[in-house]
Amino acid sequence: MIFLQSKKPSSLLCTFLLLTLAFANNANSELTSGDKLPDALKNIKSVGGACLRDDMSSSLEASAGRFPVSPDLGCAISASEIRAQISDPNWLLIDMRSATEHEAFHIQNSLSLDLAALQSKPYWRDKSLVLIGGGKLDQELYASCVRLRKLGYKQVRVLSGGMVLWLAQNQAVVGSPTSPQQLARLSDAEFWQESLGANTLIALSKERSALQADLPLSIVLAQTSGETLRAAVERRRKAGRIPKLMSVVLVADSTVTDEQIRSFQLAILPETLLVYTGESEAYKRQLAIQKAVWTAQARGPKQPRCGL
Repeated sequence: MIFLQSKKPSSLLCTFLLLTLAFANNANSELTSGDKLPDALKNIKSVGGACLRDDMSSSLEASAGRFPVSPDLGCAISASEIRAQISDPNWLLIDMRSATEHEAFHIQNSLSLDLAALQSKPYWRDKSLVLIGGGKLDQELYASCVRLRKLGYKQVRVLSGGMVLWLAQNQAVVGSPTSPQQLARLSDAEFWQESLGANTLIALSKERSALQADLPLSIVLAQTSGETLRAAVERRRKAGRIPKLMSVVLVADSTVTDEQIRSFQLAILPETLLVYTGESEAYKRQLAIQKAVWTAQARGPKQPRCGL
């Protein structure tokens, strides 16, 4: 028996195709008419990204409660205190400067690690850890000391004055170090950050006294010398306004030499001396930049209108 295949579609198939086209045309007309949605879409809730956001408050609060801390200058340890412990396997010197800086020069047996890498080594919690910075902006190191102690690291200290003070005291290093006088010089941004520290004494030379208007807690030196700097440190300490200094920042004329800085460093040992010789206009520009940043942060990102 021979069956011949028809070239025409069956009536059932034709009916199915016509119904499908009709449904599609109806849905399309509803979507483009602008007055209503198709029934299949009516119960879907609007979730415009501009109007809703994920609730991350619980995770942020947990993180904030664990890590944001105030620096503790009680963590400080002097170069003389750790020098005898350099070869002790229970003492670990943690150089928290950049890997490039550590490669250029470092204290013997020190390890180049950042805070995240250090926190991943809980088996060091019974060791005596000494955190080492550059000597500038070391507030974060003293805060890291507190964080690590809260995480169970029993003995954590911070090298007072970092590499600036270490070199100023003629302590040995491995590699080719930059001179402590060059290391002590601050950029505009570094000076601005140092000026925010509650434990920083800012001393202005007579030539730079105009900056006192922007630095109300600073003092003006009668003359720029090691003796007047040392006297200023002693007066501030006796007044109890800064019981523990993190650094002394001398704001001097750009003509100050490395030899002069060296004499100032020796005069106030064991305190750390940093030097700023930038122009007043440069510092004021830095202030303006930071104020603009703070204003932008206070306003927050521009929020689009809901439904857009």
